[in-house]
Amino acid sequence: MFATLTRSLVLALTATTAVAVIPPADLQVKTSSGTVRGHVNETTPGVRRWLGVRYAQPPTGNLRWMPPVAQGDPGEVIDGSKYSVVCPQYEEPGPGLDSETREFLYTGPMGEDCLTLSVYTPATPKSDNLPVFIWIHGGSLQVGGSTVLYEDPSKWVQRTQEHIVVGVQYRLNLWGFPNAAGLTEQNLGFLDQRMGIEWVKQNIASFGGDPSRMTLFGQSAGGQSTDTQNFAHWDDPIVAGFIPISGSHLMGLETRDEDRTAFTNLAKVFNCSRTDAAAQLACMQGVSMENLVTHIPETEQSFFPFVDNRTHFSDPIQRIRDGKISDRPVLYTTTLNEGIGFVDFPDDPFTHLAGARNFTLDAFLCPAARLTAARVAAGRTTFRAEYRGNFTNISRYFWVGAWHSADLPLIFGTHNDYFSPSTP
Repeated sequence: MFATLTRSLVLALTATTAVAVIPPADLQVKTSSGTVRGHVNETTPGVRRWLGVRYAQPPTGNLRWMPPVAQGDPGEVIDGSKYSVVCPQYEEPGPGLDSETREFLYTGPMGEDCLTLSVYTPATPKSDNLPVFIWIHGGSLQVGGSTVLYEDPSKWVQRTQEHIVVGVQYRLNLWGFPNAAGLTEQNLGFLDQRMGIEWVKQNIASFGGDPSRMTLFGQSAGGQSTDTQNFAHWDDPIVAGFIPISGSHLMGLETRDEDRTAFTNLAKVFNCSRTDAAAQLACMQGVSMENLVTHIPETEQSFFPFVDNRTHFSDPIQRIRDGKISDRPVLYTTTLNEGIGFVDFPDDPFTHLAGARNFTLDAFLCPAARLTAARVAAGRTTFRAEYRGNFTNISRYFWVGAWHSADLPLIFGTHNDYFSPSTP
């Protein structure tokens, strides 16, 4: 069902238009961010990659906690052979499937100069004007990036030679969702995503892609982000369709802390507590990234999207009823056993099955069902799919089944690369 519905949506989004495709040997592409020189990896010689391309200026100094500013042309050729740093983040240690499965975690260094995207195109495309998939990574809006091993689309693109994938990084945690009193815009991570999508629309034709056939897709918090972009920009969605995977606007990653207590308490740690909100913000902009990361655990992961009803909404179901949702098709997908990775991780796998099932229903299945029903009632084209694959030979443990993220290695074609057999 998953494959059939996905194929149906993709086919619905791929009407033919005329856009020139660059020759396979040409790895130098002119973009709004400058001329970027790509590369071909020996592991996947059928794929051209432009990695770590800035779509926005580094959000550092007085641009920290500000809306993204578009990156201009620096007037020199940019090396696109390496990923940029991932955005600042703190990985909570502890037992769990995510910690056990390192391939779902980012690799490489972190830094604030992280508003980049990576483009993957076929070396010998089967046709012109290829459809484009724009990827928004997950990680609870706290962690993640373009260097997650299981989410590398190179093998997927090499196998088909029929589509392009673009992965967009965005600010996370304190940097992306600060909820600070001195700011007019709180949900900076969502603004970053939107600017990345706009960059793709403006530039993807130079890579052989068709800007009229772009699909936004993301998983977990990336699924919530994908859905949120549809609500926030319902009158100008840019993309032709949306695929929220294991996530939706009703997923629950949000804060309604109108007193801004988390940011204020963190400011006290660095002697930045001020009665004037602008002065407090200016002081915090001078604190090093490393010191901020060190103290993130003290905030109990409090930095999530704020309900401003412009970029994140209090009642998305009512917005659908009011017609404030785009007319673009949406495919909501979930896995059968989403919740198993979100409960305590016991030696006995049967200890918390009820809690895992409740989490699956509350955070994933029921939100997707409610949104699907509301969209269908409003006359919007909507699909639902559930992934039930249970492949113990590529699972960390035989009993986890189709857990949250289990479908990603199959989507990206990385299932043979990193797994450790779960059988003795």
